[in-house]
Amino acid sequence: MEEVDRLVTASITSIVSALGGCDLASEDASYVLGEEALACLKDVKQWLRAFDEKLGRSDVAKCIASTTLVVSDIPSILSTWNTQSEAGQASTKMDRVALACLEILVPLLWPIEINDETPDNVVASADLLRQAQIRYKRALLGHPSKSILKAVVRLCIPSVAKSKADRDQRDIGIMKLVVFFIRNMLAIDPMEANGKTDDINRSATLEAFENQGVLDLMLTLGSCTGYDIVGVDLPLLDSLYQMVKGLDVVEIFETSPNEPDNQLKNLLDTERRNKPVGSSRHSRFASTMTVLHNGSKISVTGPTASIEKSLEKFDKSKQPGRRLTKPTTGVWEVPVFVGHSAKRYIRVFSELFNDSAFNPLMQTVRKALEQEDDIGPAFKHYLVVLKWFLGVEMHRKTPDFGLIASVVNQEAFIIIMRSIRQGVQAKNWTMVKTAMDSFKTTLVVVNLMSDEEVASNIKARLFYEEEYLTMLADLTRRWALPLTFLQSAVDMTHTLIKTLESFTKANTTLYVRRRRLRAQKKADDTGNVEDLESLPGEEHESAIESRERKFNFSSFESRYFHEDTFTTYRMVLSSFQQLDNCYLGWCLKFLDRAFNKRKCRVMLFRLDYLQLFRTMVKELNSSNPWRKPFEHFFKKYMRQMIPMMKERPCLMVEVIFAKIPGTLHYLESGEEKPVRELKERTSKFVYEFTEGDDIPEERKVCILVASLLDEEKKQLVEWFIDELDSLLRARTGDTQVLNPPKATDELNVPKSIDEDDKFRLLMELVGFTLSRIPKSSVGCKTLCSLPGEVSRADIERATGWLKQWYSTPVDFEPFNMIKRVRRDDKERRGAGGDKEGSQDAEEDDELPLFLASDSEDDIENINDEMFAPVPKEKQQKTKQKLKRKGTSKSTREREKQRDYTAKTTIDIPMSYKSADFIGASDDDSDDERDRKFFEKENELREELRKAEPTINLEEKVDKAFKRQYAYVSDGEEEPLSETESHKQYREKVDEDRDDLSHMAERENRQYDFGDEGHDSDNLEIIDDDSKSPVAAEGTTSSQPIRKRRIVDDSDDE
Repeated sequence: MEEVDRLVTASITSIVSALGGCDLASEDASYVLGEEALACLKDVKQWLRAFDEKLGRSDVAKCIASTTLVVSDIPSILSTWNTQSEAGQASTKMDRVALACLEILVPLLWPIEINDETPDNVVASADLLRQAQIRYKRALLGHPSKSILKAVVRLCIPSVAKSKADRDQRDIGIMKLVVFFIRNMLAIDPMEANGKTDDINRSATLEAFENQGVLDLMLTLGSCTGYDIVGVDLPLLDSLYQMVKGLDVVEIFETSPNEPDNQLKNLLDTERRNKPVGSSRHSRFASTMTVLHNGSKISVTGPTASIEKSLEKFDKSKQPGRRLTKPTTGVWEVPVFVGHSAKRYIRVFSELFNDSAFNPLMQTVRKALEQEDDIGPAFKHYLVVLKWFLGVEMHRKTPDFGLIASVVNQEAFIIIMRSIRQGVQAKNWTMVKTAMDSFKTTLVVVNLMSDEEVASNIKARLFYEEEYLTMLADLTRRWALPLTFLQSAVDMTHTLIKTLESFTKANTTLYVRRRRLRAQKKADDTGNVEDLESLPGEEHESAIESRERKFNFSSFESRYFHEDTFTTYRMVLSSFQQLDNCYLGWCLKFLDRAFNKRKCRVMLFRLDYLQLFRTMVKELNSSNPWRKPFEHFFKKYMRQMIPMMKERPCLMVEVIFAKIPGTLHYLESGEEKPVRELKERTSKFVYEFTEGDDIPEERKVCILVASLLDEEKKQLVEWFIDELDSLLRARTGDTQVLNPPKATDELNVPKSIDEDDKFRLLMELVGFTLSRIPKSSVGCKTLCSLPGEVSRADIERATGWLKQWYSTPVDFEPFNMIKRVRRDDKERRGAGGDKEGSQDAEEDDELPLFLASDSEDDIENINDEMFAPVPKEKQQKTKQKLKRKGTSKSTREREKQRDYTAKTTIDIPMSYKSADFIGASDDDSDDERDRKFFEKENELREELRKAEPTINLEEKVDKAFKRQYAYVSDGEEEPLSETESHKQYREKVDEDRDDLSHMAERENRQYDFGDEGHDSDNLEIIDDDSKSPVAAEGTTSSQPIRKRRIVDDSDDE
């Protein structure tokens, strides 16, 4: 450790000496402040900031550790100030002195974290500073006045009592200082103390917090977070994390106060159970055993009593064949034991915190975490606190899950899944384990909810993302991680599978969303292909397509039946003597599900599993409730393993090794797995030559080569020519296969073979046969084979054409010689349908669009079939043709749209006066009657105009409309001053007038046929209440029905 500068030591010592001291002349030897006490405290604070914080050193902190500043001076000052404040005698100067003491305590008690960026000076002096912090904590908690923490709380009360409008930055800073002081006191680890730790452990700290009002302050700050107090959410969350980390909710809530503390007894029993059997004095004599193997000697020396134990030592000395994984990093939580009084305090505090402060604090913290780009310590604190208080609510006598609703929603699920995903990417397994525990606790809480509808809705949102389910299933394959991580994975897997299975049985229509690229390529009209994966970030996100599909539980469950997952369960069961009984049950249920229900037996037919099951059946205690289930499972295991080995002797060799996925089906059923035939690649568009397909082969090769060169694919043509030369040199008359190279930045041959239709057409002209295969090692999905029937002369001639037109320019534009057409159109023309189609088109063109003539002969030739209603089959086909491309919807969306349309439509029968319904009796026109009617109407209009010459029809309608709402009478002027009720009526009138105008426009557009040849009077619209004479005659069933859409606000959006 580096020596501290003498100037710094002398300065700090002189400042502390001038601060004050005990008055030994007085009877109680009270502490007396110096004349410049406040200035001395400010100097110490400036030294800490200017020297340690800015320069990244710890010299000032080491100097203070050698003085009595924190051990004696500051506790005495805070105790004196607290006494004066209680009596109402504290001066403003003493308030500032007490606040300066707190500003010095917070940086001195700050937790020391060692990482890659920590300065070497701090790393070298970390042990010294941690021991000093333990002394500070002992002095603050064990002060005779028992009022140091109370004084710190008293500093915060004036700032908390102010309203949000009156509170300034200084008040927020004081509250942060107090919360940081509480966090630092909880974060000091007593495990590093030398000697007794009863006065500074978690129990003593919680007892001091309860007696001096610290827990009450935390409840107050938590309940006001977000809407009244800002800036203390994350420090308060850190304080809660330091308080509850390492504690077990079950132990806190299920231990009665009268029950004796058996923690030490349980630890001794576990040690005695795992302790190997000791040897007697007669077996302590050493022996040496030598084994000759391949000409070399291997010797074992020690107190070995038999050859069997010697061979075990040989096996332990062997190096594993599989590559060892790197040691995992991260601090795994150590369980903390507290006394009965501390258990009572933490139980009462947790229940009160759930009642008043949990939802406001966690909601504010979640919003702050959503703004973070990377996961940090705050994510872990959030997850630990979430798990703890959810467990608290589960163990209450009358749980109210509405008190923890802020963490049982979609936003909280996103935080958990984000922590898992980014933790796996960064290999932060501590974060992943914490997130798994929180997710498991959330599932348990949702399963315990009494409201099934709310629980079902939460589960549907929780399991909606297929990406999350896949990520959770892959966590069980991390078998190389420590046992605590594997236990959390097993616990979470058991709860997840059980919840999903019960939920899918109760809800058969569970949908999940799968996100993937909309297409691997995008082609424009010219045939150019653009890779979507190379797009920028925002365009790439827009290219991602989300599709819903029905959830299949069996398919999801099969993801767990993997070799690495079984290895994880084997690693957990190998420590069965240290496990709780619940883990034994979860592992057995999973293995039984895989072995008996899903018939994944071959994966478990291995010697290590056989030895593990045999050892467990032999060594499990008879009082263990899972001993008999394991015996029953082991009997089933052996009864199926032996007959299968007799039937398939190859299993006797396979029991030594891990199973290869390609041989699982054969080992399980004794038959080869049927190969799924891949469909040949058929694109919707193909290329054809504008001059026709009857042109010479050389002309086709010329056009294709020129077109590829025009698209800047020169390297592709060069590679193809070189490969043809290589195949010619090795040509023997057998089928040859073209092996494309791996894709590079300059040339992507596999992609061209799979997707470039021009290049594929060129290869087929040369003589290659293209067939679909699974994706190869280079990423190609097409097998390019050159059959033996293709003669060497044909290949040489095609290669010559390629070389000729590669180096010879052409006198035409390539894009004019080849065009892109639809495949079905080309096949239809090849089958002879083009000629018939063209004839039909010509005949249709000769027909007139409208039949209008003054000749009666032409009118008589028109029959009723021309105006017959269109059959429903043709209407359905027409709708399908008019459906826009690219607007495919999922089944769930179509069902929602159909239900919404059915609810918002009204069937309005319409009557058409067509030839099918008009008879001779309907011709009841009378010209004389019509003339009299219109004359009478004209007379009435003249009389009305003479009575009121200045009448305005719009004003009349407006007054009538307002008279309906009873605030403007007929003939009265509108009042100059409006009351509140008048304003409300006027707003309602304006809204109704706008709605009526919008409805009128929609009705006009709905019944406007846009055809000048049709008269609107010929179409009679009949309302629901009215009855037409046609309907009265019993012909309503043949009338068409028009649906009028009910328009709401959502349609405008």
